[in-house]
Amino acid sequence: PDARGFDNTATLATDAESGLLTAGIIHYLAMVKANKLGLIEHAQKTLDKTYPAYKIQLGSDFEVVVRRPIYTKSSVAGTATRGYLGYSIQGKRLVFLKDLWDNERNEFQLTEREVYELLIPCHSPHIPKSLFVGLVSNSKGNYQITRSQALAFSVWTRREHCRVVQEVYYPISELLSSKDVVCVIRDCLLGEYVFS
Repeated sequence: PDARGFDNTATLATDAESGLLTAGIIHYLAMVKANKLGLIEHAQKTLDKTYPAYKIQLGSDFEVVVRRPIYTKSSVAGTATRGYLGYSIQGKRLVFLKDLWDNERNEFQLTEREVYELLIPCHSPHIPKSLFVGLVSNSKGNYQITRSQALAFSVWTRREHCRVVQEVYYPISELLSSKDVVCVIRDCLLGEYVFS
């Protein structure tokens, strides 16, 4: 089943777990309506009850409840990235979960996962705080990797199934004041300077 895409880290959420996610999204949307937070595009999609809620087990002690993704990237040969607004059961708050098939590391470039892992101990205030970064295991305890590159007549690289959980941040277009815009641009410039 693992080779056909079965994800043993995802189980159907209980009604109580699904309710936590729904309550978190409803509270967030109420804060947006009161002009206290910026709107994350497609956030309301998370309330779509035609999609079941799943509890994703990340590592041994981190669980996130998700429903419909707010971002998907469709491509035959891409990273199959999906972004979810989720609810952290342990953190008791909304989080952003990024699920992707990242390129395997080569001698020229770090993987996206490795970049996040390097940034976590820096405690930089200029980038979104990562709460979890890791590879997804299969039922045998090995990491999930693609096999399609063995069948390709091109230079496709092997990909690893990776998940990143971060604090929720908002698009710059949704900032509520010019002061916030200036602060974000400052943070971007400082982040670029510090990590270049």
